[in-house]
Amino acid sequence: EDVASAVAAPTYSPAAGTYDEPVSVALSADAGATILYTLDGSNPRTEGNAAVETYSVPFEIAETTVVNAVAKVGAEMSAVAEAKYVIRKSPGLSIYGTQEFTIELLEEGSIIVDNPNKVEPITYKSSNPQVAYADKTGHIFTYAVGEAVISVKYAGDEIYLPQELLVPVKVIAKEPLAGLTVTPEGGTYNDLTEVSIQCTDARAKALWYYIGDKPMTLDELGILNEFEINKSTTMTLKLDHSCVLSVQAMGDNVWSEPQFITYTINMPLRADFEAGESYETVYNNGFDTDADLKEWEVSAGSSWKLATS
Repeated sequence: EDVASAVAAPTYSPAAGTYDEPVSVALSADAGATILYTLDGSNPRTEGNAAVETYSVPFEIAETTVVNAVAKVGAEMSAVAEAKYVIRKSPGLSIYGTQEFTIELLEEGSIIVDNPNKVEPITYKSSNPQVAYADKTGHIFTYAVGEAVISVKYAGDEIYLPQELLVPVKVIAKEPLAGLTVTPEGGTYNDLTEVSIQCTDARAKALWYYIGDKPMTLDELGILNEFEINKSTTMTLKLDHSCVLSVQAMGDNVWSEPQFITYTINMPLRADFEAGESYETVYNNGFDTDADLKEWEVSAGSSWKLATS
């Protein structure tokens, strides 16, 4: 309340305001004045107010408080001097459950924050998002083997202090699928060749393969860049030309080491003729040797000739 008085109101040191830690408050008034004050926001001028205290030494304020003070000389009191001290407090965030993570590559995890004062927003930021990243809910995604630290942060407001929690994340490689076998394991063959592929690892679900004139390249995770999919863990291929077979076994976010196997296939040249019919065959590149020529099988009674071009 505003009161006309010849007595000057007390002053505060430090001044009212927002502080990030407890403050020691000193009151001062004109010489000879007694200072009366309250810490509950009530009026120290009110007769019989049990909350009124007589000031003698500075007092500590550890939480948000409204201080009201008057100076008294004889029976006369000053106007009330009010000061509000806002002491920001910790939001009290903590990590519930797992506080540091070891996660296999391409698997996921979740940071669970205990937020007793329901402050918001809480942000998540990775020191190494190429390894591990956390979305706005604290869900962790992994992309490469390595280490990262997820910062869980509240920026603070007029009531609560800023707070940051650090959550270490280590991403490790999965144990690769084992038991991938290819039979025969490459070599030189003079006819159509059957190749059997299987993976006996219980985690395997499919076979990825590529047949080309050179090994298929791999991506940053060590997976074939191009491939055909066989949706089981066993298969048979029939090879009729020289090639490099690139093959991997695949499971759920886990795979085998790739295998690159070279096959040289020398398919024989054959022509079958029915008796009584005549054919002219043109072989553009000719026969390299007499042995190649003898690979041609001709039925009895047929006539044929070799033409060059």
